[in-house]
Amino acid sequence: MLSINQFFLLIAGLLTFGITLFVYRGKRDAVRQSFLLMGAGFSLWNISLVLMQIMKTPILVDFIFFISIFHFGGLLLFAKTFPQHSGTLPKRYYLYLAPMALLLAVTLPFNLLVEKVIFHPDGSLEPVNGPAFIFFVITASGYIAASLFLIIKKFKLAKGIMKEQLKYLFLGLGASFFIVFIADILLPALGIFKLNILGAASPVIFIGFTAHAIVRHRFMDIEVIIQRGLLYLGTVSAAAVVYFLSIFTIEEVFRKTFETVPLLSAIFAAFAVVIGFPYFKEWFNKTTNHFFFRGSYNYYDVAKALSRALASTLDFKKLFYSLEKIFGYNLKINKFLFLSINSSGLLQSLKNTNFSLKNIDASDFKNLKNFFTLSREPIIYEELKYQDADFEIKNLLKKLDAGAALPIFSKSRLRAVFILGPKLSEESFSDKDIELLNVFSHQAGTALENIGLYKKIKDYSGELEKKVEKRTSELKQLYDSQSKFLFDISHELQTPISIAKGNLELLSKKENFKKSSGLKTLGVIDKTLDKMSLLVSNLLSLARIDFNQNKLAGKPVRLNNLLDELYDDCQILAENKKITFHLKKIGNAVVLGDREMLRELFLNLISNALKYTDAGGKIEIILVKENSYATIKISDTGRGIAKEDLPRIFERFYKSSVNKSNIDSTGLGLAICRQIAKLHGGSISVKSEPGKGSDFIVKLPVYQKLL
Repeated sequence: MLSINQFFLLIAGLLTFGITLFVYRGKRDAVRQSFLLMGAGFSLWNISLVLMQIMKTPILVDFIFFISIFHFGGLLLFAKTFPQHSGTLPKRYYLYLAPMALLLAVTLPFNLLVEKVIFHPDGSLEPVNGPAFIFFVITASGYIAASLFLIIKKFKLAKGIMKEQLKYLFLGLGASFFIVFIADILLPALGIFKLNILGAASPVIFIGFTAHAIVRHRFMDIEVIIQRGLLYLGTVSAAAVVYFLSIFTIEEVFRKTFETVPLLSAIFAAFAVVIGFPYFKEWFNKTTNHFFFRGSYNYYDVAKALSRALASTLDFKKLFYSLEKIFGYNLKINKFLFLSINSSGLLQSLKNTNFSLKNIDASDFKNLKNFFTLSREPIIYEELKYQDADFEIKNLLKKLDAGAALPIFSKSRLRAVFILGPKLSEESFSDKDIELLNVFSHQAGTALENIGLYKKIKDYSGELEKKVEKRTSELKQLYDSQSKFLFDISHELQTPISIAKGNLELLSKKENFKKSSGLKTLGVIDKTLDKMSLLVSNLLSLARIDFNQNKLAGKPVRLNNLLDELYDDCQILAENKKITFHLKKIGNAVVLGDREMLRELFLNLISNALKYTDAGGKIEIILVKENSYATIKISDTGRGIAKEDLPRIFERFYKSSVNKSNIDSTGLGLAICRQIAKLHGGSISVKSEPGKGSDFIVKLPVYQKLL
């Protein structure tokens, strides 16, 4: 019946053989052929050790040494061909097996390697080395040294996936050698021989890692494997230390007092391990991260950073800069190329950092577009070497020296392609990297769609703004021309009216004309000319205000003085109509503007108040300075304004129902007042009720420097 050690070694041998056949069933290339030799050698070695212990047949010792041709020679051939070798294993390579084969051919028939094997009753065996055993050790060491030299040399020159494959090879070798050192060297030196079997079974670890490196071309980060291994090894070791230390302490302290100390100590130790295991695990995780993986990145943090960058701006330049920063810092990349679909449906370079496009033409990008139209998955250049991919795509990425290319779709349409350079560390893109690129590729489509819409709106707004500016300029020119025409024609009309009035006045003074009936007719004509003169005068004022709307050369005007003058001038008119007339000033107010225009503004309002207020009425002018504005209110107790007339009272040529009575009006006075107030940065408003009078309120900004 098999012992535990024999069973364990047999399982290791069968597992090694199964892994070897699994790898070899694929392509029959040089790498797999050399791997078959090596794996078969290790497998037969394990199985032969088990058979020798069971059968106790010395001849199996010679077979075990004969098998060494395969695992040592296979290791050297594998180091020579791995990770890439086109075609099958060249026949000349089998000459590498010759040194070991020649040594065994000379020594085995004469028992020069092992003179005899002593089988002990406990099942262990003790080989007695022969005189040539040292030559076997030297030859085997030479094979191992040559293999390590080739692997290390290739690792220094390797890039991308080749480097990742060699890392797995080193990891498997390191783990196997570590177990051999512990089980066959360190523990035997301490007098512990029960775990020797682990050293013999350790090649299965190397075979497993190597098989993974051959078969898979997209790897989990090697650092993750190391991290997890260190994490669980450290945690288990700490738990074991706590367990045994607890048992030892309890037994030493309570051994003389309690008979059940072993049971109690075991229970207590187990309880301590269960409680402390999560804390040990967390501590070891932080420790290994701090010392071994400072350069790695957190996938979720980077994914969130990319999402924020895509959502935080509608400016493509800012977005590209953010992507450069995020990918450059975390994936260690310094080359970026963004290709967008132009109006002709072709890919063109929109933003480029460190890529050379000298040997790239439009047809290359056209092939890339066609490729992504059919396949929406990112391209990893290192993986194309192991696939029957489109030659043009391989050639394009090779000419660009690109590491990856990502399609960006929006609404099922290819919008852009984002090309990244290779990693500066010369490592290939890991599973984590590719998943991150996939997530970014899917999110970027929406961001580009938003940027495109924003650009269209911005361009349309710019065009609309230009059209508005052009139309405004045209309207201004038309308005200026109209104002100038009105100004000119008003000026021209004023002259003949003045001449006509002068001649009428001379005519009325003649003696013979005074006695005729024509004197009454002259009065009617004179009155008509006065109306025409007032109309022309108002038109002239309005035209002058419009024409100088943006050319007001303002000077400080003291409103207190101006209103005093107007009050004195109009006082006699109020007395003649038996109207009470008051002026009230609260504070000193200075405004910046045209004194004559302001005089015309207030004179028009006072004249209207006198015109529409009957005898016995009251007119009051109130000046109040409030913060940065001066408020001038002109109130009367006259006829008032109808409610329906109030909204249009300041329109040009508009006459209220009051003005349609027997009171002459041109309909331009209040329009002039509003334009003057507006020209000075102020406003004018009215409050009125029919039969109760009106309040006209003018607000003008105060000139602060003189206050």
